[in-house]
Amino acid sequence: MVHSPVVKPFDDLGRPNQRANPIMDPNTGNIIQGPDGAQSFLGGGTTTASNPLAIIDGIDESLDNHRTFGTVYADISLMKDLTFRSMVGIDLDNFQGSFFRGNSLLYRNATTGDPYAQSNAATRTNWVWENTLNYKKALRDVHNFTALLGYTAQKDVSEQNTVIAVNFPDDQVRTLTGGLVNAGSSIKEEWSLVSKLARINYNFNYKYLFTATIRSDKSSRFGPGNQTGIFPSFSVAWRMMEEDFMREQFGFLSELKLRASYGETGNFLIPNYGAIGLLGQGLYIDDDQPVVGVFPVTISNEELGWETTKQVDLGIDYALFEDRIYGTFDWYNSKTEDLLLQVGVQSQTGFTTALQNIGKVQNKGFELSLTSRNMVGAFQWSTDFNFSKNDNEVLELGPGTDEFPDGAPIFVSGGAGIRHITQVGAELGSYYGYVVDGIYQTEADIACKIGDICEPFSGNAPIDTLLTGNPTQAKPGDFRFKDINGDGEITPADRTVTGSYHPDFIYGVTNRFYYKNFDLSIFFQGVEGREILNLTARHMKNGEANFNSYAIENERWRSAEEPGNGQIPRADRATGSHGQNNRPSSYQVEDGSYFRLRNLTIGYKLPRSWTGRVAQDVRIYVTGKNLFTSTDYIGFNPEVSLQSQNMLVQGEDYGAYPLTKTWIVGTNITF
Repeated sequence: MVHSPVVKPFDDLGRPNQRANPIMDPNTGNIIQGPDGAQSFLGGGTTTASNPLAIIDGIDESLDNHRTFGTVYADISLMKDLTFRSMVGIDLDNFQGSFFRGNSLLYRNATTGDPYAQSNAATRTNWVWENTLNYKKALRDVHNFTALLGYTAQKDVSEQNTVIAVNFPDDQVRTLTGGLVNAGSSIKEEWSLVSKLARINYNFNYKYLFTATIRSDKSSRFGPGNQTGIFPSFSVAWRMMEEDFMREQFGFLSELKLRASYGETGNFLIPNYGAIGLLGQGLYIDDDQPVVGVFPVTISNEELGWETTKQVDLGIDYALFEDRIYGTFDWYNSKTEDLLLQVGVQSQTGFTTALQNIGKVQNKGFELSLTSRNMVGAFQWSTDFNFSKNDNEVLELGPGTDEFPDGAPIFVSGGAGIRHITQVGAELGSYYGYVVDGIYQTEADIACKIGDICEPFSGNAPIDTLLTGNPTQAKPGDFRFKDINGDGEITPADRTVTGSYHPDFIYGVTNRFYYKNFDLSIFFQGVEGREILNLTARHMKNGEANFNSYAIENERWRSAEEPGNGQIPRADRATGSHGQNNRPSSYQVEDGSYFRLRNLTIGYKLPRSWTGRVAQDVRIYVTGKNLFTSTDYIGFNPEVSLQSQNMLVQGEDYGAYPLTKTWIVGTNITF
């Protein structure tokens, strides 16, 4: 279940709770905004969260997006078994946005507000041109050939303009003309991809099947000498049920096919001009005068090339009892080489990271699907089940050293400092921090020295060097952190892998029912073993009282006699950073497993006697999405990932919204 923040409006003596300030001023009816525009009912002036009602009143935002898709193609028969197809597709995307933040929103200035306006316009054109020759031939009714040759080209051009205005005297004119235009930008980018491909299919009497393909892709995003990648693949299959001995011995089988394949694919999904050192604009002082200049913002890398994945797959397709039960099973092992990653570089270069081809990652696992037609006839019931398990492991990370023979770890900052690590032997983008080893109950626990016997830890109480000489040093009720390297001290060297966004397995179950003109579909989906880095726990589950808190804070440590559930540290609003309990640690890593009712649809097809003169079929349906979720995760959504586009920074929750529950009523009409 999902826990919601709970704060009592009054204390035990009936006095107003200062942490539960009202949203509206009861005397004036005005929206309350705390110091510096803070949302006062969420906490004190240390928070920068604005009152939601003040945001509604003080901000106007408009987004207008129009997108047009279109394709046209022509098929030409050149001879009996040879055809030519040419297809052109286009995607036109036009966006217009405006944003205004008025004086009434005391976001940064409690007196005059922080008026600001921005206007954005963007266009994007993506076109693709595909040309293929297709050949099909059958010999003696047992040898069947198909072949394809192709050439494709794709180009994407995007342009974006932004204009910014400030110093609005009032909120009457909410366009750029109401303020002082003081900044703007214009960006234009493009990329292109040219591909050549060939494929041949052969089967003998539809019993033995063989496919081979090869393609050459050339991307504008890579260095001049590395723009082209060659990616071959092949597969074989044996339909065993076409053999006479199988039909005689295994009559209950209606299909059994064995498959094996090997293939290579390439990835070019990096920023445009990723191989080129780009320049930015800025100001510098020359003779006490500001002068506009340019400076490098990225490092050029002419060796940048394709990221390549090589995969082996073994599979089985099966069907039993005249297709009452059927499904597939696949085992795979893939290795991705020359990963395209932002890697840390020496600061003497003037940069902190550079885009490089580095490392090797392995993914192996299996997938299975099963469909059963449980009941047939007037009342029909079928079940679809799928299950997949994947193991991810980093195998290499660039050139080795004496300390790291397979390459140095990559540390990545997320929503709040360095909280992710990619290192050999662990999963890609693992969480990184200290490991919580319990909660100090007494001063004696904190003073316990190595070799002493101290309950409940039985000795080896480490010296936390992060707190040595600090007025907010550990006190009873604070976390004790684990001494990973065993040197008797807690130092940055004790940080380690604390979890991962990669799940142990995922699954789904769909049941479909049909009776006369009624149909019902129920889809459940689940994830097991996924962990979430809940960054909101830094404050809302830490007892600092700078923000509202999770209800689980009611189970916090109060004393050695009232230790709570043994997992939540003490509350201490005065010091804020008490014991540095909010440092990156396993405390903020939570189980993100869940079971969800993803989709529920009920439909009814109107009798044709009602609709025959107007339409062939008319079906009315009601669909509900995300209707129910069972999870122990304390946040709103266990599927959250703040920076989902970065494979090294996955699974962060920094105040994400809950998943939307949706009801849809619709009609399908077939003429």
